[in-house]
Amino acid sequence: MHNYPANPQLYPGSNRNDTALDYWHHGMPSEVVTRNHDQHPGVFFFPVDGIGHGVAMTECEYGQGMVNPDVPCVKSLPPELRNVRSGSLVITWPGYQTLKWKHDIVFVDKAGSPLTMRQMGLQISRLWRCFYEKHHEQFDGRGIRLGPTHVTMNHLRLHCIYTHNYGRLWQVEVSYILPN
Repeated sequence: MHNYPANPQLYPGSNRNDTALDYWHHGMPSEVVTRNHDQHPGVFFFPVDGIGHGVAMTECEYGQGMVNPDVPCVKSLPPELRNVRSGSLVITWPGYQTLKWKHDIVFVDKAGSPLTMRQMGLQISRLWRCFYEKHHEQFDGRGIRLGPTHVTMNHLRLHCIYTHNYGRLWQVEVSYILPN
C-alpha cells in the first residue's frame, strides 16, 4: 500500500541500531488538522531528527523519536500553567466532530512529579489510538476519513497539545501524512 524509501533513517546521534518507525514520513506531504492558529500555550513535540513537524504517533507510543524526552512536559508552559495536574483532552477530527470526544489527562504521575515529554507523548498517543480504534467507522462524510484503508495511526504526527482556558480543556494539533 505504501512506497517506503529504500534507506530508512536511523536515530541520529544515538547508539541505537534500530530504524525510526516513521522513517517513511521523510519527504512526504502532510496536512495539519486542528491547528493552534492563535498560538495558545501548549506542550510541543519536536522530532529528534529535526526533519518535518511533530512526532509520529507510533513513535510516541514507544516513547521515542522526540527531542528532550526526559524533560518535564510543563517546562514549555507559562508559569501560571506549570502547576496544572489534570485536564480534559478533546479530539476534534474533521468528519468526527459530532462525537464530541473528550477524555481525562494528567500532567503529574502518582507521586506528584510532572510527567516527562515521553510520558505525555505516550498518554496522548494511547488516547488517540483509543479514539481511532473505537470511532474510525463513525465518519459523518464531511472531513478526513480514518481507518485501515484511509488515514491510519501510522500516518499521524503529534505537534502539540494546547489550551485556551487555563488548562481545563486541551486540544491536540496533529498532522497526517497523505496516504498514497
